[in-house]
Amino acid sequence: MPLDDLKKQNSEFRVFIGFAGVTGAGKTSAINSIIGFIDLLPSSNEAAATAVPCLIAYNDDPDLDARFRAEVTFKSEHDVRQELDEYFDALTILEEIRKGSQSEDSEANEAIQPDNASESAAKARHALKTDRLKDLDTVEEDNQDLLDMVSAVFGLDETELKAETTDSLLAKHPDVHNLLGQMIPVVGSDVNEFSDRIKPYMDSVPAAHGPSGVEFAAWPLINEVKVFVRSPVLKNGIVLVDLPGLADNVESRASVAQNYFSKLSVTAIVAPIIRARNEQTAVNLMTENQQFCMQMDGKFHKKSFCVILSKMDDINVETYLKQHAAEAKLNQALQSSRDTLKTVNQEFKEIEREKSNQKQLLKSINQQVSKLQADQDTTTTKADEIAECNKRRLEAQAKSIDIDRRLHSNRKQAKHLNGRILHWCIHGRNALVKKEIQMDFQRRQKRLATASQRQDVYDGTVMTFPISSSAYWKVIEDSEPPVGFPADVYTGIPALQSWLRHSAIPDREKHLDMALNALHGLFNTMQIWSEFQGQLNLTKQFVNDEVLHRPLHTLDMTLNKTFNKLSRDIRTLNPMKNKDSTVANCKARCIAVVKRWSSKEPDNLLCTKKMFWNTYNACVNRRGAVYRAKSQGKHRYAWIETLCNLFYEGIVKDWNLALNEQIPALRAPINKEIDNIWATLMAQLGKRVRIAAPQMQPVLAKERDRLDQIKDQLKDMVGKQFDDISVGASKAHRTITNSVRDKFEVAFRKAKKEKGLYYPGLQASTQLTD
Repeated sequence: MPLDDLKKQNSEFRVFIGFAGVTGAGKTSAINSIIGFIDLLPSSNEAAATAVPCLIAYNDDPDLDARFRAEVTFKSEHDVRQELDEYFDALTILEEIRKGSQSEDSEANEAIQPDNASESAAKARHALKTDRLKDLDTVEEDNQDLLDMVSAVFGLDETELKAETTDSLLAKHPDVHNLLGQMIPVVGSDVNEFSDRIKPYMDSVPAAHGPSGVEFAAWPLINEVKVFVRSPVLKNGIVLVDLPGLADNVESRASVAQNYFSKLSVTAIVAPIIRARNEQTAVNLMTENQQFCMQMDGKFHKKSFCVILSKMDDINVETYLKQHAAEAKLNQALQSSRDTLKTVNQEFKEIEREKSNQKQLLKSINQQVSKLQADQDTTTTKADEIAECNKRRLEAQAKSIDIDRRLHSNRKQAKHLNGRILHWCIHGRNALVKKEIQMDFQRRQKRLATASQRQDVYDGTVMTFPISSSAYWKVIEDSEPPVGFPADVYTGIPALQSWLRHSAIPDREKHLDMALNALHGLFNTMQIWSEFQGQLNLTKQFVNDEVLHRPLHTLDMTLNKTFNKLSRDIRTLNPMKNKDSTVANCKARCIAVVKRWSSKEPDNLLCTKKMFWNTYNACVNRRGAVYRAKSQGKHRYAWIETLCNLFYEGIVKDWNLALNEQIPALRAPINKEIDNIWATLMAQLGKRVRIAAPQMQPVLAKERDRLDQIKDQLKDMVGKQFDDISVGASKAHRTITNSVRDKFEVAFRKAKKEKGLYYPGLQASTQLTD
């Protein structure tokens, strides 16, 4: 490999570690803590904050003066036009529903009192009107996200936007149009300065982004922000990816996030611990499709997947103790701490009363001294009284100092006891949540574990890290650590940092071995050429014909035979050996699934309610891609994913076993075979040298180790082919989604044209089935 290619390959090496979770889960705060900069990335519970995929990469370029650098990449004009078209289409539907409701109100006012014959018709009209009003509320609510985005960029409300189109908006706002498809660099030497500069691209903060000086929020226009920062955690190609919330409604952002999922070596699901149990973390924070993809990529195990339970200090101690009263009573150390705390708190009240009394005594003495000093009498008795008061005042002040010391000691003891009680509660809840997550993960991994040969990783365990970013920074920055966290190790951040670094080691080791072998090979080639050029009085033609020809011919034949056998062995490990039965089974199930697309809860077979038309239309507009309807209980609709999951479910075990275990397992035997082949080559080469060119014997003996380096490079080349199989397999199964979407494209267009029916779900879904 040429040196320039090797340098390029090394500079482009990356190990992607992704952080996913709902908005407000604490992903960004966790990343800030991991890299060691508290306010580098803006974090907020608002949906607009960190709404774009953000990458953090180590940068040690000596020519870069700035300590921090970012590259802000804006969406293409095509993507923005598609989003605007979607908004105006939704706005048209909203107006149609409003007009329909007004028309029905007018007809109702003009109608005469119905007789018995028309009473049923009146009830039907009333029911239809009620449904339309509900649908109107639904449309308005579901459109709000789109309206918020459009308003944030163009500064117009819904009334003003009615007079606009996609073309007119972009024409009136050249600053917006000029940003599309661009990459803008941002640099800074100070973390606060740099954070302020990138905030307008990642948060809802309005700013001027063009020559007109008009301020607007740019985050809806951004695909991703790459941030380069020097941090020990990010050395050697490690990249942290702050993915958008999994509830993100914007298709372009969701698409960018999905693309990164395919690149991740490690995935971290982040969930607030206080909600993790109720939300069943592994269920709601990672979709079934993402789970299948991780399983098929061989990354759904404890070395490539973890759960981060954020905000572990967010706990109501008294409530937790009441809920776990029986367990608390059995813990003698806890009860001792609670009993002691009650005594300490009572002592605190008594000391406070003593301090109050002492304060009043001091006040009284000072008043008495002031009164005596104001008196004109200068007798000896008065002087003695003043001296006595001063003596009493000194005693009172000394006692006040002692009281303050006792108060400080009391508060310190109370803080220690509160910390022990808080620690018990946090530790107990951590263990409880971790156990439930563990059980859920074990159930989900079971389908792979039953067929896996790698029980060391498919043992049903998952890495779980309870953390508190806020407590971590208080420990790091404050002189007095917070209650319950005497050192940073108790915050969980150091353990998470260590695991992330360790999880990247396999990829880094593999890359390092290949780079060193390639460099060693280049060095040996140059050294052999420089040391022995022209010293042996042998022509290149003679060496090739008399020394190298036969051994290399044998090597070529043996390697071809070995690699042909390897190719046959790989082909026999069919990852889709049950494809026919899976496809046959999928066909009938797909029809049933598509027929339920019009249901409010497609996955719930007991649900008979139809989804609202606007929700259905949004799903059709997205051609079956992900859509989360706010008005439908935030239900996540992913039609195409659901169809693909039916297929994945049938092949995932065989796929994982073949491509992630059995094929990689062939690498060790083939390396051993290469060792044997190489030993034969060296023996033949030595024999040919003794016969044809004895003067080369010292050279061959001296350069044997260097020649063995070629063998290591050969192993690396074979290893890269194994890696390419893995990468190709990952791309292959992800093309299934695109293939299914393409096949349904015509049906989606047809359904979109026939959207005049009030409840078209059942009919349209039947058309799709056909």
